[in-house]
Amino acid sequence: MFGRWAGGAGTGTGTGTSRSTTTGGVATITATANLVAGGPYTVTATSNGRSVTFALTNTVNATTLNTVIGTLVTDPKVAASLKDLANQIAAAPNAGAKANKLNAFIKAVNAQTGRSITPANAAIP
Repeated sequence: MFGRWAGGAGTGTGTGTSRSTTTGGVATITATANLVAGGPYTVTATSNGRSVTFALTNTVNATTLNTVIGTLVTDPKVAASLKDLANQIAAAPNAGAKANKLNAFIKAVNAQTGRSITPANAAIP
């Protein structure tokens, strides 16, 4: 049975889509994690008295981030600017460039906190 999991800031739920496995022993589930990127988080799945443990990592991509920005930012021009920064992070060619773009994004969010981003929305992990 697949159920809730937790580890550090990561939490989620999963539900089995079938009651049996394939002849190769494969079971399928749909899992939904929270919005906290990170991991790996240890997950244990149990079925018919047998268990397997594996690691999951929560990731965030530009599409997901753009959806969140569109929901939490009240000024459309600011939202468009932040979405552009999110796309630049995703397109950056290496970790150093991504880090620089991420720092610019964080500064932009901090500058808009209390303006077009409520303090509560800016504090969402």
